[in-house]
This record gives sequence, structure tokens and C-alpha cells, in this order.
Amino acid sequence: MRQLPRADYLKINARTKRLVEAVGGGKEAASLTRVNETSISNYLNVHHEQFMPADVIADLECVAGEPLLSGLIAELSGGHITGPEETDPIRMFAALNGKLGELCGKACEYADDNHYDNYELDDLIKGAETLMIAAGRVHDNISRMREQRRVKSAAE
Repeated sequence: MRQLPRADYLKINARTKRLVEAVGGGKEAASLTRVNETSISNYLNVHHEQFMPADVIADLECVAGEPLLSGLIAELSGGHITGPEETDPIRMFAALNGKLGELCGKACEYADDNHYDNYELDDLIKGAETLMIAAGRVHDNISRMREQRRVKSAAE
């Protein structure tokens, strides 16, 4: 018997698709892992009850450079994945500003013809989602810094 609601499995499927797209598509994903292109295709099919194995996820996320799928799986079980913790708020905001600038640049490029097609809108949505995740990390890191300072002050 499945443990999660169907909607959560659909989220896993959607995030699997993002991960495969992030490494260049199904053929490229297969070349980076131990599984073939048919298996990759099955993992992307919402009508299959087959999900990507952990080692395949690890291989693809290594190439993608971020925990696109494992991060979601962690969230679904009540946790989260963090990278090395940045402790300098200026650097955190500078990185966030850089990501915002890249997204604004894309929006301007796409607006050249005064029309956004579905691909462009999808790309901007993905960029905004990535930006929101990054902003959440900045918030979490600064909040953690504040809490550590409070604990340290209380102990002194």
C-alpha cells in the first residue's frame, strides 16, 4: 500500500522530468547513468508505477548541480537538504541578486517581440521557482544565524 497521496507521486514525476531536462534530456540522462533511455522514459511516464532509483538520481543530480529530485523527496518526508551554509549575508544577497538579474535578463530577451510563448513562460516560471527557493535558503540561513547568536548571548 502506498504511503503518500497520489498528488505527491505526481510531484515526484514532475520533478523527475525537470531533472532529466536539466541534464539534457532522456538520451543524455541514460548516457550518464546505468539505465537505458527506455527506463528513463518510463520514469517520466505518469502512468507507470516505476520511479527513478536512488543511484540514478545521484548521478543526474551530480551533473545538474542541485538536488532537484532528492530535495523534493526530503521535503515529502518532512526534511530538507542543505548545502554548505553561507554565513555572510552580503554574499547571500549578492548571489540572490545575481540570480534575479539573470531572470530579468531572460524576461527582457523574451519580451523583444512583445509576445511570450509557452516555452518562454515555462522558463520564467522555473526561474522564479528557483529564485524563491534561493530566497528561502537566504532567509533560513540568516534566521539560523540570529538564533545561534541568541543562544550564545543567553549562555554568556
